[in-house]
Amino acid sequence: MALAAFGAAPDLKEILESLLPDILIAVQTTLSRLHHRSANDEVGDLCQQVTVLLLENDFRRLRSFDYRSSRRTWLTAVVRNYVMNHVRRQKPTVSLNDLRADVRSYPAMQDQRLIAQEQSESLRAASTKLTKRELELFELCYVADLSTAEIAEEIGIKLQSVRRRKHALVKKLQGFLELPQPRTLSLTGSRR
Repeated sequence: MALAAFGAAPDLKEILESLLPDILIAVQTTLSRLHHRSANDEVGDLCQQVTVLLLENDFRRLRSFDYRSSRRTWLTAVVRNYVMNHVRRQKPTVSLNDLRADVRSYPAMQDQRLIAQEQSESLRAASTKLTKRELELFELCYVADLSTAEIAEEIGIKLQSVRRRKHALVKKLQGFLELPQPRTLSLTGSRR
């Protein structure tokens, strides 16, 4: 027998108005128990959303109150369910201050792709400056991804020679790929 204590034709608007302070308390309590940091406007918004929830479908939820518990207990359960679902649907926010420095400075995925593409183009341009023998070694090392022993067997030279050539190749490519370093000012008072 829902809302029987209010008489034959209870004024649901008056009942809802009497619940407004309890809605605010229930929202604040639920957010506190969930350890959810919220702005004051979020509390107000949640109170309004719960009020609309109680108004929907001609006070359907409000009419469902059957006095098996106190009005405050029933309202707290309704608010708790609504607020918990609201908090669960939100994406977690993390303060930038809580992140490690290396995570904050990590380039975006799009930047990484662009950097990789630029490096690939630079490497392709540098590889055109290699001799035929150096290009063959480059392809075996980095394109075919062969081990040093496999390269020595493929080319027919000693293992130590492959290591030496590989080291020289890397140095040569680094020389081609080096960018000019920016000039820095000296604070020691150098004279011109």
